[in-house]
Amino acid sequence: MQSPEERTVQIVSDPVKRTVLAVLSETENGLTVHELASQLLRSDAIPGRSEAPNSPFQSMVVSLHHRHLPQLEDWDLVDYDRSQLTATISDAEEETWNGIEALYSAMTLLSPAAEQTTILHSRQEVYEHARALADRAMDELFLFYFSDELLDEACLPYAKRAIDRGVTFHAGVKDESARTFFTEQLPEATVWEPQMDWVDGPIDERPQISRLVLADRSHMVLGMWDDPTAPDPSEIAIAASGQRNPLVALVRELLGPRVTHLDLQRPIE
Repeated sequence: MQSPEERTVQIVSDPVKRTVLAVLSETENGLTVHELASQLLRSDAIPGRSEAPNSPFQSMVVSLHHRHLPQLEDWDLVDYDRSQLTATISDAEEETWNGIEALYSAMTLLSPAAEQTTILHSRQEVYEHARALADRAMDELFLFYFSDELLDEACLPYAKRAIDRGVTFHAGVKDESARTFFTEQLPEATVWEPQMDWVDGPIDERPQISRLVLADRSHMVLGMWDDPTAPDPSEIAIAASGQRNPLVALVRELLGPRVTHLDLQRPIE
C-alpha cells in the first residue's frame, strides 16, 4: 500500500495525473472520459501525445479509464462513475488536497519544456544522485537538510571537490549541531538556518521534506520521508533536470529571495 508521500511523488511526476486534476478542478460538474481525453491531447503538458499507435484519442481514453482515473479515485482525489464514464474532483479532505495542489498546481503554470523527471526509491539512491549533482556542479551548489539524520561524512569529499573547483557552496540546515558540522568541515561554505515553510497546513498532514540539493540552478533532487513516524524512515525523492523543467523552476521560485540576495553580493564581471 502506498503512503501519502509516495502518492504525492507519483502525481507530481506524472503529467497525465497532474493535468487531469488541474482540468477537473476548473469544472463544476466534471467531465466525461472522452472530454478529458480531448483536453489532455490538446495540452502541451502531455509528452509524446502524438506518438501513440493508430489512435492517440482511443489510447488516451483507455489509459484514463483503466489506469489514471481508478488510481486517482483510490487516492480519494477523483470520483469516477464507470457506468456514465464521468469524473469529478472528489470531496477529499482539504489538507490532503492542499498538500498535493501546492506541489503540482504551481508546476502546471510553468513551461513543460525539457521536462526530465525521475523517481528515486531509496535513501541510498538519493545519496548517490545528490553526490552526482555535487560532482557535476560547475558554478553553484545549494544544499538543504531538514534532518540531521541525513548527515553523512562520506558526502564531504564530494562537497570539498566541488569547492576546490570554484563552486560556491550554500548549506541551509535546520539543526544547530548540523550547522556547526558544516561550518567546521566546510569553512568555505555559506551556512544558514532556512526559514521557509515548504508546504502550508498541519505538519502531520503534509509531505515531510527531508532534503533538497540544487546544482547550477538547473539540476535538483527533492527528498521526502516515506513514513516520517517510522523508527527508521525510508526516503523517496524526485530528481529533475533542465532550466525549463517545471519542478526545477518551482524550486528556483521558492528560493527566489535567497538567490537574489546572493546574486547582489557577487561582483560584476
